[in-house]
Amino acid sequence: SCGVTLCENAARQMGVPLQRMEVEIDGLRTRENPANFARVEMRFTLYGVDQEQADAVVQRYKDG
Repeated sequence: SCGVTLCENAARQMGVPLQRMEVEIDGLRTRENPANFARVEMRFTLYGVDQEQADAVVQRYKDG
């Protein structure tokens, strides 16, 4: 997903030693317009970093 690429770029810019990552995406589309999502959940698993570093990388992704 683009989330992986954006997080990898953020980690590189922040000097965070990210080894690899996984993102699980779950979404629910609207009945009225199936092209739109009513909800999207993303679960990030980052390897090679501590929790503080992982939180910072994901927050950078969320901030855009």
